[in-house]
Amino acid sequence: MADILIIVGTEGGNARFAAEAVRDELAGMGHSADLSMGGDCIALDLPRRPLALLCTSTYGFGDLPDNLLSFAHSLRTRKPDLRHLRYGVIALGDQTYAETFCKAGRTLDEQFRALGAHRVGDRLEIDACTQPLADEEAAAWAREWAGML
Repeated sequence: MADILIIVGTEGGNARFAAEAVRDELAGMGHSADLSMGGDCIALDLPRRPLALLCTSTYGFGDLPDNLLSFAHSLRTRKPDLRHLRYGVIALGDQTYAETFCKAGRTLDEQFRALGAHRVGDRLEIDACTQPLADEEAAAWAREWAGML
């Protein structure tokens, strides 16, 4: 079974709840999944990991949550080789902010791709207006995503 690092970006806690539901779902399928609240990409050993899952909300005007700022900065400055990495993205947002809807997840998705990582499956974008229980939608998506690993 797979060893998956779940990188969580949250301000109010919704993305963390979704990530915990995903972790529990993956563990129930026999996978090992650890949560990280950000940090330096090298300290997280990202260049050596085979699988990662990004789960982040969008804050302010399309910004990353504060706890992921140093992580994103380390990706930009260190430019690790992620060609071996497969990853997924769960992005939380609010469609009433159409121009910035799920922008933090989209930004990290672009950064991973630019560093050579390969996304598995489609990015899940959860709208807080239509899906107030992000953890349920994220867990259902994780079941499908795990089947593609």
